[in-house]
Amino acid sequence: MKYSVIIPAHNEERFLPECLNAIERAARFHNAEIEIIVVLNRCTDGTGRIAEEHGAKTIIEDRRNLAAIRNAGVRESSYDIIVTVDADSLVSKNLFAEIERALDTERYVGGGVTVIPERNSLGIALTHAIMWLILYFTGLGAVSTGVARKTLTRLRDSMKRCPLVRISISPRDSRLTGRRRAGGSLRSGRHR
Repeated sequence: MKYSVIIPAHNEERFLPECLNAIERAARFHNAEIEIIVVLNRCTDGTGRIAEEHGAKTIIEDRRNLAAIRNAGVRESSYDIIVTVDADSLVSKNLFAEIERALDTERYVGGGVTVIPERNSLGIALTHAIMWLILYFTGLGAVSTGVARKTLTRLRDSMKRCPLVRISISPRDSRLTGRRRAGGSLRSGRHR
């Protein structure tokens, strides 16, 4: 499978190198063919230079809207599988293997992964618990890494008409997806 990895970035020179290294490591681990597109959003630091040094394609999107920023990257993508990753996140080395495994079942068209903090404390645990309660009861979703198959959703073609890409791990949102109603299912899991 071929993957387009979209990374929205606003002044991320501090975190982007580790993010890109983790993506490249995951691609080597699974022998995945990838393109990385870093969407520069009002950057005033060296984010663009770092992305280009890693061989990533860079584009500029200055709107203050995360969906618009991600959509700009998707429009520039060449491959069938779209993976979005926040610039301050590290993906696991088995990310692409897990994506391929899930998509090969033909039961899934998209998904997301849970963010696991590098360290834990009572404050982080309480913040995490409060965040998930808010997300659950409001029906909103939050993901750090998402994946969608463009051919099944005709995503790139529909971007101009309806520019919304939202992959959620919220239980309330998952009940609303057409794929769920069509007999497929969504599952959550941790990728380490």
